[in-house]
Amino acid sequence: GEILSFEIVRSMVRVKERLTYEEAEARLAEDETLKTLHELAKRLFERRLAAGALPVFLPEIEVRVRDGEIHLERLEFTQARFLVSEFMILANFVAARFCQEREIPAIYRCQAKPRERLINGEEQDLLKNFLQVRQLSRGELLLTPEFHHGLGLPVYTTISSPIRRAVDLIMAHQLVSYLAEGKPCFSQENLSRFLR
Repeated sequence: GEILSFEIVRSMVRVKERLTYEEAEARLAEDETLKTLHELAKRLFERRLAAGALPVFLPEIEVRVRDGEIHLERLEFTQARFLVSEFMILANFVAARFCQEREIPAIYRCQAKPRERLINGEEQDLLKNFLQVRQLSRGELLLTPEFHHGLGLPVYTTISSPIRRAVDLIMAHQLVSYLAEGKPCFSQENLSRFLR
């Protein structure tokens, strides 16, 4: 679970097969590649826990309107979702380290220690998790890297959801510009205006 080295490059991904979370979950037991990735995800998670991460497991509710009726569905946090989540966290962490090491202006996410720690980070009890949420410090967006106590990581940004979040899109542009031209497209001052 320890990163020995990494490289960020511009690339194009060709998707050979698209899996739903349910399909991936069904394959986890027999697909060797998915099994290996799942084992790595567990090691990454354990390292973050050891570093003080405090994951809070609350149900995700999907709301859909069909034929004028509102439908609510609880999405379970399956092992397939866990696998994807851990590798998205890893990608964001590596991107933040890349920016920090090269002094590329970046928008970092951080979170101070919780006011009180009520759970161990693997607790599934719904009430205890809700109570823990009330004790969490608010996450912040900063231009300097600081520890993210919720994730147990020394530096963190987000690049993994550029379609849904502005910060992810900004950071994706910043990295692509640096990789293509050797310089970022946004200065520290530009980024500070985004945070206002």
